[in-house]
Amino acid sequence: MKRLLITVLMVLVVLGSAFAGGGKEEKGAGIPAFDPNKQYTINIGVFDELLDGYREALATNDFKTQYPNITVELNQGDWDGHHERLVTVIAAGDKSNDIEAIDEAFIGGFINGGGFVDLSAVPFNCSGVAKQLAPFALKNSTTTEGQVIALPVDIAPAVMFYLKPLADAAGVSLDNVKSWDEFIKIGQKLTIDKNGDGTPDQYLLATPEDVALVALNNGVGAWIDKDGIVMEPKEKYMSILNLLKKMVDTKTVANFESWSEPWMASYSNGSVSAVISGAWFAGALKGYLSPDQGGEWRAAKLPGNVYVNMGGSFLGIPSGVSNDNKAAAWEVLKFLTTNPKAQLATFGTMGAFPALKSVWNDPFMNEGEEYFGGQKVRLIYADVVKNIPEVTPGEYDPTAIGIWNTAIASVVEGDLTPEEAYEQVKMQITAIMD
Repeated sequence: MKRLLITVLMVLVVLGSAFAGGGKEEKGAGIPAFDPNKQYTINIGVFDELLDGYREALATNDFKTQYPNITVELNQGDWDGHHERLVTVIAAGDKSNDIEAIDEAFIGGFINGGGFVDLSAVPFNCSGVAKQLAPFALKNSTTTEGQVIALPVDIAPAVMFYLKPLADAAGVSLDNVKSWDEFIKIGQKLTIDKNGDGTPDQYLLATPEDVALVALNNGVGAWIDKDGIVMEPKEKYMSILNLLKKMVDTKTVANFESWSEPWMASYSNGSVSAVISGAWFAGALKGYLSPDQGGEWRAAKLPGNVYVNMGGSFLGIPSGVSNDNKAAAWEVLKFLTTNPKAQLATFGTMGAFPALKSVWNDPFMNEGEEYFGGQKVRLIYADVVKNIPEVTPGEYDPTAIGIWNTAIASVVEGDLTPEEAYEQVKMQITAIMD
């Protein structure tokens, strides 16, 4: 679901200047109350697997019984196309869907740019609804002034998925890894030159991107502190850069481009042993990356019990939506975010972990998954979610992530030392603030 493509993120930043500070909703002005006797058609703009997830949620008897007067139409685009369209229409004030899905990678730009109604204001008054949702995710869609521009529907607790047969063959365990240094030592045993040509055929990880943002809360609010100081303390960033350099030097990480054919093939052909990603990645493994390895994959917490979110989606109502539809759009948005059956239907369909706190203790979470050899992986997700800290996203997050990823690539290719990469990123982020 989530592909942090630098070019797309830069589109957000460029267009963000077009609506910066604008698009604020006049509090409740002209918005009629929801009428249960009126027929409504509400359009939702979605991307990728959200189509299947929301379709299942809206097909539940709960929705049909509660909202027989609402017809919902789902308009799907791929991840890139959906967000490129959304950024463009919001910036220009053009016609949008009544509800729009927003990936975590874009939420920071929208909370600072405007263009969505404030769900905390009348007539929405979302405070009661918001209390039911993951606090760290809600924080990501709330401005410093307390305006809520979207609600989280699903979240993505980060875990490590790994192939147990490869770990067993190497005589190692990837459960309860105490540190990143231990992770690399284990990875060296999982890095194998099978054909003796001097180049590994089996790696620990497929791409450096797996760990590039993990210790930085996936890039959310990670670049500028409350005093406006860029990338301090330095040691935090240097530790990641040095870790990546060490992984390159020990050849424990391949350098496949994410979502390329070699990258996709690596999860089924035995050329990588593990992947670090959000819980949603389980759906990708089952569905198309590694469908024939059912029973061989396992999940574990990240090394050193690092707790971080890596993905997820939000739903917001653009300011330009007709006032006649806003109240009905809010009813649909509330249902998708707070109805337990809807949340579990979405989770069961596409592996998107629920943002609704009440379902984290549902008996469904205690069931083993055949694909993971009967392991109760949902309990691992739930435990991670309960420990993820709340962080305020920053205005420059999307640009900073792009700058950081570019520098990471230079370190991996040997064009920059970790020290040089740190200085370059710090200089470039400081420059965009001027």
